[in-house]
Amino acid sequence: IIVVVVLLYMYVTQWAFKYWDKRGIAYIAPKFPLGNAQTGKPSTRMHSSVLFASFYAQLKRSDGSFGGIYLFTRPIAVALKLDFVRDVLTRDFQHFSDRGIFYNEQDDPLSANLFTLTWDKWSVLRAKLTPTFSTGRMKEMAVLVAKVAHELQFCLRETLTKGSTVEIKDLMGRFTTDVIGSCAFGIDCNSLRDPQNTFKEMAQRVFQPSSRSRFQQLFMTAFPSLAKLLHMRTFDRQITSFFRAVVEETMRHRDLEGPGQRNDFMDLLIKLRDSDAGLTTNEIAAQALIFFSAGFESSSSTLAFCLFELSLNESIQRRVREEIEAISPKYDNQITYESISEMKYLDMVINETLRKYPPLGSLFRRVTQPYMSPEGEILAKDMNLIIPIYAIHHDPDIYEDPEIFIPDRFAPEEVRRRHRCAFLPFGDGPRNCIALRFGIMQTKIGLVALLRRFAFRPSSTTPRSMSFTRKSLTLTPDGGLWLNAVELV
Repeated sequence: IIVVVVLLYMYVTQWAFKYWDKRGIAYIAPKFPLGNAQTGKPSTRMHSSVLFASFYAQLKRSDGSFGGIYLFTRPIAVALKLDFVRDVLTRDFQHFSDRGIFYNEQDDPLSANLFTLTWDKWSVLRAKLTPTFSTGRMKEMAVLVAKVAHELQFCLRETLTKGSTVEIKDLMGRFTTDVIGSCAFGIDCNSLRDPQNTFKEMAQRVFQPSSRSRFQQLFMTAFPSLAKLLHMRTFDRQITSFFRAVVEETMRHRDLEGPGQRNDFMDLLIKLRDSDAGLTTNEIAAQALIFFSAGFESSSSTLAFCLFELSLNESIQRRVREEIEAISPKYDNQITYESISEMKYLDMVINETLRKYPPLGSLFRRVTQPYMSPEGEILAKDMNLIIPIYAIHHDPDIYEDPEIFIPDRFAPEEVRRRHRCAFLPFGDGPRNCIALRFGIMQTKIGLVALLRRFAFRPSSTTPRSMSFTRKSLTLTPDGGLWLNAVELV
């Protein structure tokens, strides 16, 4: 055994860990055996987005378009220049058309979803699902979101009868659970009134895997072929069984109702099942799972982080409320798609929230064709590439005083001055987030409903700077987020 360990150590340190050095690419020195993956006590580890930001800051001193790190023995490129990021996402997309995220359709069919699928399957499915998020559909869904937002007001008012301090991340998670349940599946999840709702619990588990699952995800990324041979899964069986059962039950009800009665996400998936596309139940469940989980987590975190920043910046909160109060009477004080579309300062506030706290701190791409950067650096086929969004959004060379919350950064004239890839909360190019308009819409409606009726202030436990739990795949407040809320007279 000792001989095997010694030989393995020599192979890794003298050959595998020399990949970037041999090519003259700046890299972060790896450690045996995990490369640049975090080691040490759990209490000293940081969220992956913050870790990648530290790598970015060190590598950016080089002149290259990208630098290098290692995941176990696998070399991974880290994008450093915004022009290179633009080329990867748009101009040279054909070289980077896959995300390179592990999925195992045979053993874990729900892992084969729109987020993970390779180009050949993704492009067909994306084209068929895009009509779900047209302007007409957005207007229809805004009515449903506004109804849930009214329930949110009632729920917060009821909560305040027990005290002024509210765990805002949990409340926002319950709101977005009910929104997506209604808009996508026509299901009343009722999690605003039932905090222990199973839908919310299952959606959370997708983005907050166990320590063992997180290690497995690293392994599956580094060694995807071996992971498939070992029958490894992205989602545990309980999550898979739950969402498959929900989809099957929903389809049974829809088949009895007749086609097109609701015209929502599930209706479109059922139409694809009955068309030449012939989606299977597993394929439908896979899209339903990722839409529900991603929509729940990204929007609930954005809402919570936004209210956190507004609680610390009273003048900004007041300005948002004044805009809401100025525009709402034109629409009989109803929250509509048209009314929120007029709220331009609210857009700026949400964008600044997404800059400081992008839901996904990094984008991932796989090199599908060999690629040469403008500097002559070569990226080999099947190389994985990270675009560190959180790092870019916090780069002081791009955003002065990046830790300060300044919505005016997103005034039109300021946006025009910056590189188009300086702000990437939903990605860019053909593989950007398909539901970004829906996510922004539900975030705006939730904020309008709350800020019209309530003021938010820091509580005694509210942090002045945010720390993130490393247990979540997305940026999530560590230990919850408690704010004081006061109903306005």
